[in-house]
Amino acid sequence: MSKAFLIVAACLLTASMPAASQTAATRADLRVITVSGQGEVMATPDRASIQLGATAQTQDAAGAQRQVNKIVQKILEGVKGLGIPASSITTTGISLSPVYSDKRGQDTPSEPSIVGYRANNTVRVQLDDLSKVGAVIDAGVEAGANTIQDLSFDLKDDTAQRQEALKLAVRTAQSKAQAIAEALNVKLGRVQDVSESGVSVIRPFAQERYMAAAAAAPVEPGQLRVQASVTINYLISDK
Repeated sequence: MSKAFLIVAACLLTASMPAASQTAATRADLRVITVSGQGEVMATPDRASIQLGATAQTQDAAGAQRQVNKIVQKILEGVKGLGIPASSITTTGISLSPVYSDKRGQDTPSEPSIVGYRANNTVRVQLDDLSKVGAVIDAGVEAGANTIQDLSFDLKDDTAQRQEALKLAVRTAQSKAQAIAEALNVKLGRVQDVSESGVSVIRPFAQERYMAAAAAAPVEPGQLRVQASVTINYLISDK
């Protein structure tokens, strides 16, 4: 068998090895430091969202719906009277459902009877002027709103905060990698790869705390937390 033939056969054998096996072997030969880093940025909200609504129950469906519609119409008039444009007000839920009796007659033990109907209507008000949050809540309550499903705060554009949180996460990861390299007495090399583990905005919420407001409801938006995390693999070498 010729030497040339052996060389060709060896090359073909190498080329025929599964790609996964070659990749695993390559990774096994690499010496890396894997670190994760987290970053957090605090931000003051500049947008609020309030959901106001009314629920009513009467013996007939039409009566329940009329009662709710009347309250919601007053809510809309009160909110718009504060200078809130119609484009910032959205209907988020309308429902009408029967209310069943818990008591069942002996003649029909498996069929609960309908004793009334419950109607619900909810609107969402979005505000860019946070100084009006308390006034909107009060206007809704004075109009007859008996549910405040949600009061939340947000940012109109959180791009800058997300980017800053990512930068802080990378710096944290770099610092950790350097500390590990020094402890191992090795040299921190170039970045092999990096992955973003996620960026999230943690918003302050206030739930149903303003139903008894007699004057402008006191509302403090608090601070948003924008959090990011990354994972970085650094190549290492001996000093």
